[in-house]
Amino acid sequence: MAKERPEQEAPSEATQPDAPKKWLFLFYLCGDNDLASYIEADFREICSVGSTDNIQVLVQIDRPDGAKRYVLADGGAATEQLVADPSLNKARVNTGDPKEAIEFFRWGMTQFPTERVAIIFSGLGIDPKYVEQRVLRQRPQLKQRIENDKDADDQQAAHRELETLVNSQLFSLCHDFTSNDALEPHELREILETLQRDGLRVDLFGLDVGGAAFIEFAYELEDLADALVAAPAVMPDDGWPYDRIIKLWDDKLRTPKPSDPLDGRQLASTVVDTVAKAYPELQSPIVAVNLSNYVLSRAARVLDTLALAPLYNLGDWHILESLNQTIKSCVRLQKRRAKDAAELCNATQCDLHRVYRETADESDDSTEPASENIEPSGLLPAVDLLQLLGQLRKSLEKQEKLAPDAFGQKERLQRLLNLTMNALNELDPALTDAEIAAVPKDSDTSAY
Repeated sequence: MAKERPEQEAPSEATQPDAPKKWLFLFYLCGDNDLASYIEADFREICSVGSTDNIQVLVQIDRPDGAKRYVLADGGAATEQLVADPSLNKARVNTGDPKEAIEFFRWGMTQFPTERVAIIFSGLGIDPKYVEQRVLRQRPQLKQRIENDKDADDQQAAHRELETLVNSQLFSLCHDFTSNDALEPHELREILETLQRDGLRVDLFGLDVGGAAFIEFAYELEDLADALVAAPAVMPDDGWPYDRIIKLWDDKLRTPKPSDPLDGRQLASTVVDTVAKAYPELQSPIVAVNLSNYVLSRAARVLDTLALAPLYNLGDWHILESLNQTIKSCVRLQKRRAKDAAELCNATQCDLHRVYRETADESDDSTEPASENIEPSGLLPAVDLLQLLGQLRKSLEKQEKLAPDAFGQKERLQRLLNLTMNALNELDPALTDAEIAAVPKDSDTSAY
C-alpha cells in the first residue's frame, strides 16, 4: 500500500530551537542501496511535518551520491531547514560503520537536549540475499569458484563456504552498497552503550527495516533503551508512516491524559498501532519489545527451563512424539510460507510473516510429510517463538489425551504442558498485545 508523498524543494539552512523540547526524534536514513527512492520519499514525508513545539526532528540521510544532515524547523514544508555547517555534511557515510551513527546521535543529543529521545533506523533489513551479495563482492575468488562449472566438487565446496559465511553474517541490516558494509547486532549494542557512557539515554530504539524483531536483537539491546520497535518479517518498501507518527505523538504531548506516562514504551505502542493502521492487510506488521532486564531475564529463565525439561524425558514416547510433531509442523509451515510468499510478495508486497501465521490456523493432524522440493530461498532460517510454543502446546495436548495414566506418562505431559503455558505467559509482558494476538487461535494465551 503506497503512501502519499509530498513533493517539495530540499531544505536550505539551519536554525536551532530557542528552548529545549520534550522529545528528540533522530532519523538515520540509510539509502545507499536498492531502497534509495523509498528512503528519499521517507525523507520528504518527514519534512512535510518537520519539528513541532514538543518534538525536535533531526535527519541524517545517506544517498548513493553522499550524505547530508538536516535540522527540521517547526511546521515542516516551507520552513524546513538544512544544517548550515558544511563540515556536518559528508561526501560519503558508511551506514555499516557504527561510528558514523554514534557521531550523528551524539551530535544531535548534545546540540538539542530534550527530556526523551527516539532513535529510528530506516534501510535494508535482514535478508540472506544482501549478505550473499556483500560476501561475493568481498571475495571475488569465491565468486569465480561458484561460477566455474568445470569443477563440480570445488563448485559445491564453494557453495558450502558461501552458505557458512552468509549464516555467520545473517543478522545484519542497513546495508551500504558503496562501502560494502552493514550493521550487525553487536554494533547496535555498541552504539547505545557508547551513548550511555556519554550520559545520553535513549528511550525508544526503532528499526524500520525488514525482519529485525528477533530475541537476539532484544538481548543485545537489553536495558539500553525502554523499548525496541521492529518488524518480525518483511515490510513493504514504503516503511513506516513517519508523518502520522510524528503528528499523533505530538497530539498526545499537547493534550496529555493524567494516566499517560508519555515515555518510550507508550511511544512504542503508538508506533505499532500507527503502522498497523497504515497496513491493514498485514497481520502484526511490527511489534514492540520491552527491553528491561527484569522482563527479558524472566522470559529467559522460563525458556531455559522449558528447553531443559524435554531432555530429561526423551525416554517417554509421547513427549518425543510431541517434539517431533512440533518440529515437523514448523518446518512444514516454513516451507509452505516460502512457496506461497513468492507469488504473494511479488504481486502485492505482502508480509511474509502473515503467510507464515495464516497457515498456523490449519489442522496439524495430517502426517503427510512436507514437500522436500520447496526451497525456502531468501527466507531467514528462523522460527517465530510464539509460533513454536503454540505448536508445542497443541502437540502436547494431543498426546496427553492419548497417553495412559500408568507410569506417570500423563503427569509428565501435563508438567511439560504447564511449562509451555508459563513460557507463553512470561513472554506476554515482553511483547505487545498485537504480537500476542497473532499467536495461532488454537494457541491463544488469554485462557491461561
